[in-house]
Amino acid sequence: DLNLQLRVPPEAKGGLLAKVNMPNHGLSAESEAVRITDPVRVSGPRWSQETVQRCDILTLSAEARGAPDGERAVVRIFQEAPRGEAHKPVTRLRPRVENAAVEVMYQFQYPGDTEDIVPEWEAPEGYAQPRFFYTVDVLGVQADSTDAKEKGLLTFVDDLELQFVNENEAPLANQSVEITFADGSTQEKQTSGDGRLQMQGVPPGPVQIGLASYDPSTNESETEVPPSPDDATRLVMDTLEATAEVATGGEETICVVPPQIDLHLEHGLIGAEPTGTDYTLKVKTEDGSTSTLDGTVGTEGRLQQAVPVGSVAAALTLKTEGGDVTIPLDLTDLSAGEDDDGLQQRLAQVGSYGGTVDGAPGPLSTAAVQSLQAQLGTSVSGTIPDMERPMLDGLRFRDA
Repeated sequence: DLNLQLRVPPEAKGGLLAKVNMPNHGLSAESEAVRITDPVRVSGPRWSQETVQRCDILTLSAEARGAPDGERAVVRIFQEAPRGEAHKPVTRLRPRVENAAVEVMYQFQYPGDTEDIVPEWEAPEGYAQPRFFYTVDVLGVQADSTDAKEKGLLTFVDDLELQFVNENEAPLANQSVEITFADGSTQEKQTSGDGRLQMQGVPPGPVQIGLASYDPSTNESETEVPPSPDDATRLVMDTLEATAEVATGGEETICVVPPQIDLHLEHGLIGAEPTGTDYTLKVKTEDGSTSTLDGTVGTEGRLQQAVPVGSVAAALTLKTEGGDVTIPLDLTDLSAGEDDDGLQQRLAQVGSYGGTVDGAPGPLSTAAVQSLQAQLGTSVSGTIPDMERPMLDGLRFRDA
């Protein structure tokens, strides 16, 4: 073996070659050129932006001084891990050096499920928003984007798409929604006219949502609503609290809001003062399952209670001073209280009307209204003014 150490003249460019002459033997030879290159220095790796959403196209760049054009670089992207844990490899790219620089385009996709991100309310050490960095290797010389003064770490932000509907698939317009994001921050937003709520640039991960003072009688959309995607996720919200937990990203989530019964209980109908009375509501759904709910009648005898999706009947037991009063409830769909057939339905439910529900009020309907007015202790006129018709929406029960 022959080891040679040669001093390269500063003026040398391109390469060196060796010439050997052995005149005593009549021999001479010339070696192949040895390429001269400057020391490779890789520096300044940085992302083209500081935050990223799904499908954004990014540019990753770095300086590669001394590296010849066409030389392959290795770019490795990692998801930053909590302290003490190994960073998670995401992908590897192989761009070429051009004009003493490395540059490559990359379309971002989050490498996991956002529902697996640990939210603030479950994280002992706090919420960690996903961040990404990369390394560049050229001819064994490396640089790390985390060393950059800016745009060295890429922070992932996500989107949230929800639609709120009732059990009959009617969108809930102008509904206030309370939102708690994975980082613990909260916002209150209002649904659009088609019951949708769309947000971008939010902290990725689980999201807690809840309805603020949901009123099912005033929030149904009356506009034609475009259909939801076939692969949209359907989620039935909690019956008692009208809350749910979803995750950011992905397709739209359809939040099915539990139906709510809204009764105005009158002394004349139950034989006792209803306000402040405790009650038990035993509910039956269309699949035959049952559940029991408890509560207290509010002021002015108003009882508002969310019930499971698919409820068809219930038994309301009021715990009055004179003993329990049980009223069977019909929870099937009724026409609006301002419609004549809706009036007949409600009169039939309270036991005042025994005729056909045909939307054509006659003597039987008039007599039924008079009977109801007598029970309620109001003027017995046989007619209900238009301004009072909407109040009948809360009249959904019949005598036991």
